[in-house]
Amino acid sequence: MEMEKTQISLQKISPQSKTLSGFTLLEILLVIVLLGGLTVAFIPNMTAIFRADSRTTIKKFGRLVKYSYDQAVLTGILHRIVIDMDEQNWRLESADKDTLPIDEAKEKLKGDGKEKLSNPFEEIQSRYISQISDKIQIVKVHTWRMGDDPQKDIKEEGEVYIYIFPSGYIDKSTVTIAEKKLVGIQHIAISIKALTGRLEWEMENIEQ
Repeated sequence: MEMEKTQISLQKISPQSKTLSGFTLLEILLVIVLLGGLTVAFIPNMTAIFRADSRTTIKKFGRLVKYSYDQAVLTGILHRIVIDMDEQNWRLESADKDTLPIDEAKEKLKGDGKEKLSNPFEEIQSRYISQISDKIQIVKVHTWRMGDDPQKDIKEEGEVYIYIFPSGYIDKSTVTIAEKKLVGIQHIAISIKALTGRLEWEMENIEQ
């Protein structure tokens, strides 16, 4: 079936014109079709806006990991990313020279009446470190230091340390975040690869 090609031209109406022609049915239908197309095109953009906070948080965390990775290699000093789930933020710290990671066993000695371990780490301030959106929640964190099972060996409160070594090695870890209104429904797991510091992320739909 061939469709008749319709051309719509805009002509300047002279002051001498005494009559104006109305819209034809075809022109009205054409406007409706165009508006419908614009509405369909706008829906994906609305979805993109809805996910903007999650995407921004992933990018911020990626910049933090890259910056800490580069600093550890360039300075030859142990660094660590501190994920604080109570305060819902993260920070970067660098250690004194020749400092080794503080494992959880040593951390627990602090509450056993023994001498408190001194903290050889100091926080780093940098424009490359920016905090997460207040619409995002850090749900849980897993590192290989907790165990082999990323589903069971996790922390959902307190602080977790992700160590970055001068050799270019970074603790294999997974940081799970969610939009606050989707906690317990849809989470995003951000994984750090140990040898490269590369980030991978995937959506997790939680079974109700």
